[in-house]
Amino acid sequence: MERRDFMKMRRKVLAEDRLLGERRRTQALAKALAVAKWLKEKCDIEQVYLYGSLAWKGFAATDEAGD
Repeated sequence: MERRDFMKMRRKVLAEDRLLGERRRTQALAKALAVAKWLKEKCDIEQVYLYGSLAWKGFAATDEAGD
């Protein structure tokens, strides 16, 4: 494989990974908001705080370890 072909393929894979990561972050945030809403409704909680990598925009969709 020529270097030019490799670099083109690499850029494509990185772009796909970035899109997948953004999609997963959006899904994770939507789920966190749904849980917060549920807690407020069912448990009479006034405030719910989000913490961890998702809150600090360090969420990596490829991380195996959760926080």
